[in-house]
Amino acid sequence: MNIGMFELQQLQALERPLVDAQQEAIRNHCERSAAMLREHGMSSEPWLDIVQDHHERPDDSGYPAHMPSR
Repeated sequence: MNIGMFELQQLQALERPLVDAQQEAIRNHCERSAAMLREHGMSSEPWLDIVQDHHERPDDSGYPAHMPSR
């Protein structure tokens, strides 16, 4: 389960293009997931980095930060 996407699940059922605010919410779900885990006591920075960066791609095309591979 992707906890940062939990509240956004209804967007997957839409039969129309997402508006900018909806796209932004999806792009920010990685950071939201890491923040939620921190709020609930997760303190392992390597683990939180994995959660936050799970959509980053080696070619810079990922999100949220468009970071190249480390």
